[in-house]
Amino acid sequence: MTLPSAFLKRLEALEDHKNVKSELAWDCKNLMSLYKMNRADQEIIYKLAKIRGEGCNPPEPYKLEIENQRGLSPEAREFLSLSAERQGQAVNYYCPPGPPLTEEEGEELTREILEKLNRIRKG
Repeated sequence: MTLPSAFLKRLEALEDHKNVKSELAWDCKNLMSLYKMNRADQEIIYKLAKIRGEGCNPPEPYKLEIENQRGLSPEAREFLSLSAERQGQAVNYYCPPGPPLTEEEGEELTREILEKLNRIRKG
């Protein structure tokens, strides 16, 4: 038994539609950017405490929470309803980190950060 060509075309269209990622709403993208900034802040605070020799634990999973969700897109509300771990996974999926730094770029960035820290200490 062969399937009608119209049915096969419809099946192909459905398969193609399933594989297409929908564009995230702007407010959801903004929430993910806010998540990344807050998470980066936590990492920096942890690393600075570690450099100072203070006893500290690595940052726990971060959960972005917004009190007033009225007016947010369904995608943004869904993102906010996720657990801390799932929010992190969603951010990594939709906003993957850039390519790793080369050794030279890493050394330059470290040098710039240390210079800024020294300026802050000197006041």
